[in-house]
Amino acid sequence: MRILIGVIGTGGDLYPCITLAKGLQARGHEVIIISGQAYREAVEAAGVLFHGTGLDAANIRTSQITDARPLTTKEILQDVAERMVNLPFAPLLDAVQALVNDDTLLMYNLGLQLAGGSASEKFNLPAIHIDLAPIGLQSNAEPPRVSADDVLYKIPTFLRKMGIVTFLTNTVGRAYFKPLDKWRVQYGLPKIPVCRRYEYINSFDMPERKQILCLFPEWFAKPIHNWSANRLPYDLPLQIIKTTGFMLPQQASHQTLSLEVKAFLEKYPRPVLFTFGTGMLWDGMKDFFQVSVNACQQLNLPVILLSRNSNDFPADLPANVLCVNFLGLETLLPQVGLIVYHGGVGTMACALAAQVPHLVVPFRHDQFDNATRICNLGVGDELATTDYTVENLANKIAARLKDAKQNPEKYTRLAELTQQSGGAHAVEKACDFVEKFYREYKQKT
Repeated sequence: MRILIGVIGTGGDLYPCITLAKGLQARGHEVIIISGQAYREAVEAAGVLFHGTGLDAANIRTSQITDARPLTTKEILQDVAERMVNLPFAPLLDAVQALVNDDTLLMYNLGLQLAGGSASEKFNLPAIHIDLAPIGLQSNAEPPRVSADDVLYKIPTFLRKMGIVTFLTNTVGRAYFKPLDKWRVQYGLPKIPVCRRYEYINSFDMPERKQILCLFPEWFAKPIHNWSANRLPYDLPLQIIKTTGFMLPQQASHQTLSLEVKAFLEKYPRPVLFTFGTGMLWDGMKDFFQVSVNACQQLNLPVILLSRNSNDFPADLPANVLCVNFLGLETLLPQVGLIVYHGGVGTMACALAAQVPHLVVPFRHDQFDNATRICNLGVGDELATTDYTVENLANKIAARLKDAKQNPEKYTRLAELTQQSGGAHAVEKACDFVEKFYREYKQKT
């Protein structure tokens, strides 16, 4: 089988798909990752085939944060239209057209769900929509948190039970369905009827040909458990969803840390780690890091600042602050006392596995929903970007460290759950699902 995996986003979107690709490759399948040229080196270094196409602009758009303020609904919709439709549509469909054969399965991540569904339809391909985080699982009963103000949960319960989330998707979603229809017509596809938009965006408009693979465990996405009993009209049908576990990276030893980092940890054990994602392109990050350092100085706590961009780091830092450009989190996290981060699901999974307390500062995309879930699990807290002050941050850090000291058992329990359901076990479950779906699809056709 030839498996095409389309990926846009940051490193947090790419690396789980590389892990999955390697698992499928080990079973004898030909796997090709489709993305922007900037990701070629990372994919090929992992031993996976790569097809470069014009998706670099979409990748950059995903991580382009100009300021820390919450987006308005209009801005969110405009961002979706540009990032998930206008930038990736033609590059993805052109790439699939160049690679498709008679034995092809298409897979694509959340950022490509609008273009990916059209590619599946255009080339009559079975397709699997990959969800790295639960925000992709829409529900009228328990909708995901999509913004700082949690707008969907402010809708009265009786209206949600009547399918208001579906209605809003079909109407407000016009902002991105209008350009999507324009692209579809250009590629010889019909416009999507208004009444079918919710089914299309959630990948169950053609359940016999499209399925959903969730690269996270069921215990992390609580709504999955009660959908079977409380599912409302237009909620996702359970039979098209498969949850696996987090695509955890290989656990590295402490010896892989650089001499500089090891020396720092020996002198300043259990530091607070601050990192805001591999793809953050934002001049304001220096201010965030300065507030971070000041808060920890107030608490007399050592600090590690992690960013690929050296310009993010403040000047004239004290001796108990270390700045690092790149370091595998799976290596460092077991050595830290707490992590303050953006809420990316890959970082979240590594922190869960390492029994590290969380403080989530969500900026965009799935991060608000992930923050809510980590808070509900009781091992983390959230701090809004608009409240990121020295006083607020110091209070949150002190409270979370106190909780971890008084209630270590819940961190240990979740670490065990994460490790048991993730890593190699999750890869095997995902590969089983992919092969079973394709086999059954071919039998029907």
